[in-house]
Amino acid sequence: MKIAAFLLAGSLVLTSCAAYEDTNSNHSMKKISETSVQKNKSKYGELTHEDKHNNLGFALMMQPINPAPEFSILEIYNKGSLTFLADSELTVEKFIDGAWYEVLIPREASFEGETEFIGPGGGYHQKIENNMLKEMISEEGKYRLIKVLKAKEKGQKDVVLAHTINVGTEN
Repeated sequence: MKIAAFLLAGSLVLTSCAAYEDTNSNHSMKKISETSVQKNKSKYGELTHEDKHNNLGFALMMQPINPAPEFSILEIYNKGSLTFLADSELTVEKFIDGAWYEVLIPREASFEGETEFIGPGGGYHQKIENNMLKEMISEEGKYRLIKVLKAKEKGQKDVVLAHTINVGTEN
């Protein structure tokens, strides 16, 4: 059931981003601007939306209503046995020429959310303003939102999860 929710969330995000991209299709698609992507290559390798070892899942949910909703909800579910700390920090990256690069997050951007523990069977929910998100991922391409979950137990590794969004492209 939760897998279906994750798949639905992904398709809703793709639908909303594709719709946004269509409104810009009358303009020529800009190449990556120096101001939107930092020169910093990602410090993370390949990432997925789930950690099977710790049984954690990550999704971005958007309500399919018109006009588009003001916020999306980032959700993390812990179906495992360990506890992790989540905070409101979020990294956005874009895939360029075979590598991931950090996207500059505007100073005025704020990600609402508390710092809280996600225990076994628990979840974490964070509001993300859609206009701010669209501003950061408005150009055609492949993006990912990254959350780092800090392990509470000593000796356990932190977990890094990513939600991928394709804007104006297929897969």
